[in-house]
Amino acid sequence: RYFDLDERRCKVFRNGGKLYSLSPMALVYRDDAYYLVCFDVEHKRPFFYRLDRMDSVKGTDQSLDEECI
Repeated sequence: RYFDLDERRCKVFRNGGKLYSLSPMALVYRDDAYYLVCFDVEHKRPFFYRLDRMDSVKGTDQSLDEECI
């Protein structure tokens, strides 16, 4: 799940708190933050996500379909 912080610094989850399905590619440090460079299965393209804005991260043994790559 991915979130932003509101004015009281409380988590506000994007997309209703739904789980994202991602395939990690690299970890990048830039502007005092870590970013996960990954392939977003739903959008079928690479995305950057701030690591400190991720919640409930879980690894799986599931691989991407060949057609997604």
